[in-house]
Amino acid sequence: MNSKNSVSDAQKRASRKWDAANKEKKDKSRTKSGCKKYINNYATLEDLEEIKSWLKDREKFLKNN
Repeated sequence: MNSKNSVSDAQKRASRKWDAANKEKKDKSRTKSGCKKYINNYATLEDLEEIKSWLKDREKFLKNN
């Protein structure tokens, strides 16, 4: 390692291996994080109303299946 913030080759390999084995989990986490960031930092009241509608529809769907 060259500096305090560099990542070892072994750690890089381990991260790539985990990413490959957990692609769906990683994608879900990234999407959820992006959604939260959008809601907390950018959404207007109108956006929030639309999102509430989507949540309501999704909840109904999940309850019926």
